[in-house]
Amino acid sequence: MRLFVLVRRATRLTALAGCLLVVGPEVGISAEGGLSADGAEADINARARMVIESSQLSGEPRNHPKYRTYDYLGRAAHSGCLNQEEFNKLLGDLDEAAWGSGDNSARIEQVFALPPITRYALQFSACLSQPNINKLKDALRLPRLVLDHGTINHWSMRASSIFLLSEKYPDLVWNDISTGRHIPAADMIKELRPLLIGRFFKFFEDGNAEQFSPVYQAINFFSVLNLVEFSADEEIRSLAEKSAIVMLATMRGDSFHGQFVPPLTRANFRQRSGLSTKPSSAHVAIQFMLWFYFGEPRVTSADLKDRVEPFFPIMFALSRWRPPVELLTIGKIIPPAYDVTTITPTFSKWNLPTRDYVYGSAYITDRYAIGVGNGYVKPADYNGSNQFFGVFLKSTEPENAIECYHPYWFSNSGEDAWKSDRSSPFQQQWHQGRQAVIITDIPQADPWPKDLQAGWGRLRAEHALDLIKVLKCRIPKSETAFVRTPNSIMLNWRGTFVGIKIVGASWSLDEAAADASLVDFRVLKVLSSSAAVYFELATSDQVEWESFVHQFPFRSVTFDPRARTVRFDTEGRGQLRVTFGLSPADDGWIRSVPQVELERAPLQISTKLWFNSPFLEVGGGQFWLKTAYGAMEISEQSGRLELSRKYCGSTCSRQ
Repeated sequence: MRLFVLVRRATRLTALAGCLLVVGPEVGISAEGGLSADGAEADINARARMVIESSQLSGEPRNHPKYRTYDYLGRAAHSGCLNQEEFNKLLGDLDEAAWGSGDNSARIEQVFALPPITRYALQFSACLSQPNINKLKDALRLPRLVLDHGTINHWSMRASSIFLLSEKYPDLVWNDISTGRHIPAADMIKELRPLLIGRFFKFFEDGNAEQFSPVYQAINFFSVLNLVEFSADEEIRSLAEKSAIVMLATMRGDSFHGQFVPPLTRANFRQRSGLSTKPSSAHVAIQFMLWFYFGEPRVTSADLKDRVEPFFPIMFALSRWRPPVELLTIGKIIPPAYDVTTITPTFSKWNLPTRDYVYGSAYITDRYAIGVGNGYVKPADYNGSNQFFGVFLKSTEPENAIECYHPYWFSNSGEDAWKSDRSSPFQQQWHQGRQAVIITDIPQADPWPKDLQAGWGRLRAEHALDLIKVLKCRIPKSETAFVRTPNSIMLNWRGTFVGIKIVGASWSLDEAAADASLVDFRVLKVLSSSAAVYFELATSDQVEWESFVHQFPFRSVTFDPRARTVRFDTEGRGQLRVTFGLSPADDGWIRSVPQVELERAPLQISTKLWFNSPFLEVGGGQFWLKTAYGAMEISEQSGRLELSRKYCGSTCSRQ
């Protein structure tokens, strides 16, 4: 038995040859804080071994192209090479037609098989005999969707794999189902190369629609890793590496102990508590990725062996790429409490223009995080897998998130469609530091009846004339103390205090869950078409629990249902006014963003950067990361993305 772990020292400054403008001291020689990239890299290598040890299943891999290909790659990592039977089964997932009759969804998801098969063909090339290579080429020549785009992750998997396989096997001829074309490998490279380059630059400028997806951004990341490690094209390799750096930095900057902080797009599944090692059905790809590179959330062998999702961690474990030292040690320079603002763009194909989709804001500390979002919707489009509000609490319990939503997009499923329906155009939110508020303004009938006749609109059509008029919040039951008053709920979460005040509406709190997915939660129901819910967090080092319980119910929070305005006093900055705002925009879009005033001065949403924090700024052709060593920058120069470093320690400032 042989564990296949290769490690390339990409943390050395020379690893990005051709991109560096400044050469400085090697990793591990730091005058500030004694940071050690060697220690961080050793931890990653240990996690890689843990993934590979956990890759073995007692039975056969699940017979589905989205799952079994990753399991067979894990077998190769564990044993060194696949045997002939395993190799044949690996290639079976390349035959799209085989999935067409009995399982059409599997046929669509066949694209998930491409990155692990590509990695096996390139990283384990010594395992392939000439007959095996011929068999692989025959499988690749089968009719398939070659130039189709699909969602962002579908594009990433398909384009990166086909580009690399075309480089590897120049005699290939691809058979494209959608156009009927037969495309030689050299022509395929010529077609895909500008599309890849355009998409990488587009992501650098504006981000992408999946950049804060707990599931799909991890898939985009390992598809890029394949290009970083295996492409023969220097420009593609360089752009892919910069994209990997940007993805990894922004994911770490927007996380709380290994959980992505809302607002989230394409949040199909619930995340698990980042510090819990208890059994949980909530395993999403981004959390395995954050664990692999940064150590949080906590992951056990049992988690890795539980195939709730495909065995995506094997793609990180087999990768020989390591992040620059600034990313490996980013946890050393993140402040104990900081604000983040984000902008998520709309979906587009390749590098076609996008528009702002979600405006996000979060306050992240070591003990808790608050994340809120507002933005634009198209009522006829898919809007269900967005999460626009969340409070995360530091906990070793499996459930640590307070989430609130108005049941709208999937309201045919009733009030408890928690899996994907966690946003609504009739629910808006704002936060100011450790304070946050939600406002609802729910009309009697659906204001967009023409969109209910077909497509996604049919999933809410049953309530078209009488929308569900409730705001629901699920609250984990694991707090150490719980106090309820006529207008407030207060939780003591092991020294983190949460106050929830309901203004302008009657409400109820259900202890017993009608739905199995809610068994670990209390469910707050705010029973009104128009109401406000105010949140405030504090910690035991700021105030005693008894004082918090005595003072919080008397916080001055007012709500005017006619003006749809909530008012409350902020910490030392004066009164904040948040007014619900819903209005038509251009081209069928609806703008659902509140109007906010601090001491009657409007607060404007900055649209310059798609990620903005005290230590990381990204957008508009610039990437700037302040580190314990100085600053790392990526900028667009003469049609290239150039990386440079400045060794100025804590004196570094953004130009």
